[in-house]
Amino acid sequence: MPPPAITELVRALADVFMPRYCIICGREVDHRRSADICPKCEAQIALPRAGTCPKCCAAVPRFGGSCPNCHNMSLAMNESTAFGVYAGALRDRIIEFKFSGARHLARTFGYLAARAVSETWPDVRFDAVSGVPLHATRFKQRGFDQAQGLAAYAARALGARYRPGLIKRVRPTESQVGLTKSARIRNVKDAFTACRAEHVLTALVLDDIMTTGATMSAACRALKRAGVKTVYAAVVARAAFAPEDAAADVPTEDRGGEHEDQP
Repeated sequence: MPPPAITELVRALADVFMPRYCIICGREVDHRRSADICPKCEAQIALPRAGTCPKCCAAVPRFGGSCPNCHNMSLAMNESTAFGVYAGALRDRIIEFKFSGARHLARTFGYLAARAVSETWPDVRFDAVSGVPLHATRFKQRGFDQAQGLAAYAARALGARYRPGLIKRVRPTESQVGLTKSARIRNVKDAFTACRAEHVLTALVLDDIMTTGATMSAACRALKRAGVKTVYAAVVARAAFAPEDAAADVPTEDRGGEHEDQP
């Protein structure tokens, strides 16, 4: 395996001399941009920071009122943010990333998540950044962990320490797709543990998408139990919450995933 410095040099040269294309519209992207998305598409798919729940980043009623998603939940993360909405082209790219081996999208998704983090908490400094991990059996089936992949790039963009082993999934869980909110919470209860978190006071946990936040909360709760004082959560895309059917509009290729945070 080549040294990291050589790998970075190869990537930099490739960015300059090989064309890159926007993951949304397909137009060529300036090599000086950090991710494969053009400024126009990035602006169009970004989720407005106002009007979302600070706890689970779901859309809140326009004229006040409690969050329709987490008002009756005890979520462990202190705050959450998302770059965009799980819909349209962004949804399609995330499905490719998770199920079709499009690992190159990790850099762009990490950049987008980092942008959301920087805009939402500009003054927060993280002691550790990690992703919501897959269980070992799911990792073996899929061949890579998409949340850890994007978390590595997000940490780099934020100038924070990436800790892939900070959270461990200690037992496999069934797919959350089609489960009620209460069933999702039960499904992931005590599914995670924290590893070597003694000197971590402020952590950032990332994933690709969030629906109810049950899995993200379970991962963050493991950190809280290990003594981490403040845990922030960030995702690339936030699914629109449908109280009557949290599993609505799920394509066949979305079913059977390890993470809850896929609608």
